[in-house]
Amino acid sequence: MAADYYNYLLKYKDPDYGVLISQSGKSSETIWCADHFKSFIAIVNDENSPLRKHEKCSNSVFLHSSRVLYTSGS
Repeated sequence: MAADYYNYLLKYKDPDYGVLISQSGKSSETIWCADHFKSFIAIVNDENSPLRKHEKCSNSVFLHSSRVLYTSGS
C-alpha cells in the first residue's frame, strides 16, 4: 500500500501529518513516504528502526511483537 501511495497519491499533494506503520520499520516504501510528511507518528516493532529515527517522526508506538523473520521479498 505504501508503494501505491508513494507512486500515485503523492503526485498531487505532500501531506502534513500522518501515521506510518511498518513492523520492521525498514520498509523502503514507507521510508520514501516518510520523507514527504511534515510530521508523522511511527508504529513499529523496533525502536531503533530507520522509520522511528527519521527526522520527521514526532512520536512512536511500539508493537512489542516478535522480530520479523520473513517478508514478501524474502
